Amino acid sequence: MAVTGNWQVEYAGLAMGPDTPYELVAPIEGISDHPEVRTSDAVRLRAHGLLPGDDFLDGRSVTLRLEIGATSDTALSNAIAVMKAALAPAGLETPLVFQIPGVAGGGVRRINARPRKLALPIDTEHYFRLATATVAFDATDPRIYDETVTTLTTGLAASPPGLAWSLTWNLNWGGASMGNAVAASNAGTFATPWAARIDGPVTNPGIENMSTGQVLSLAGDAGLVLGLGEYVEMDSTTRTVLLGGTASRYSKLTANSSWWDLPPGATTLRFLGTTSGSPQLAVSFRSAWI
Repeated sequence: MAVTGNWQVEYAGLAMGPDTPYELVAPIEGISDHPEVRTSDAVRLRAHGLLPGDDFLDGRSVTLRLEIGATSDTALSNAIAVMKAALAPAGLETPLVFQIPGVAGGGVRRINARPRKLALPIDTEHYFRLATATVAFDATDPRIYDETVTTLTTGLAASPPGLAWSLTWNLNWGGASMGNAVAASNAGTFATPWAARIDGPVTNPGIENMSTGQVLSLAGDAGLVLGLGEYVEMDSTTRTVLLGGTASRYSKLTANSSWWDLPPGATTLRFLGTTSGSPQLAVSFRSAWI
C-alpha cells in the first residue's frame, strides 16, 4: 500500500496505521528528534577550552509501537506472521515510508533503515486477540528524504555565434547560452546528496556548482572522452565516478575537484565539456530534512 495520508507508515510491503491490522500507538520515538552529534573538537593543550572542529550527525533510531487486533486466533496468528516476515532482521536498508503531521514538512517522506529489534510480549491481551509490538529501526543515514525523486536534465550550450556584420551596420554581439545549467531546488531543511549521469558524446565532462564555485571535472590524467552511447555516473554519497556504471574513473578527476551536497534552497549546476554532438547531463536528488 502506498502512503497517501496522515499517520500511515509502510515498510517492506507492510502497511501500518489507519485501516490496517497494525495501529500506531503513541509515542513514536526518534522520527522528529535530532540524531546524536559526533563532534571533532580537540583538546587545547595547556589552555582552557577546546579547539573547535566540525560536527557530524550519527545515524538515526526510530521506534514504532503497534497494536495488532483480530477477530479470531487464526487471524491474529496470521497478522503476526506477516509482520514478522516483513520485519525480519539481517536485511539491507529499506525505505521506511511515512506521513506524519509536523515531521519533515508533513509530506510523504522516507528513512532508509533496517529493523533491529522486535518486542512482542505474550500477555493477557492475547486472550482477547490483541497484541502489542514494539519495533526499533536503525538508519545509518540520519536524513529524512522526500519520497519523490527530482531529476533535472540539460545539454551543453551551443557555441556563441560571435560577431555578425550587416550592410546597415547592425551589430550582433554573441554570448554564451545558459542552456547548459539547471537550478536544483532542495525543498528541505538539510543538505542532501545527489547523483548525476553524463551521456556522450562529450570530451572532458564535468559539473560546476555555480553557487559555490566548486567543480567536479573529468579532465585529469589525459582527460576523458565519452563516445555516443557511453556514459559516466557520479554519486556524491559514495563519492564514486563510474564509466558505464561499473568501471571506476575516479582518477580522471582534476586536482581542483571537490564534492558537495545540495543545501536547502536553489543551487545552480552547470554542465561542462566540449562536443560536436548532443550530450546530456541528468542530476537526481531528494529533498532532505533533519
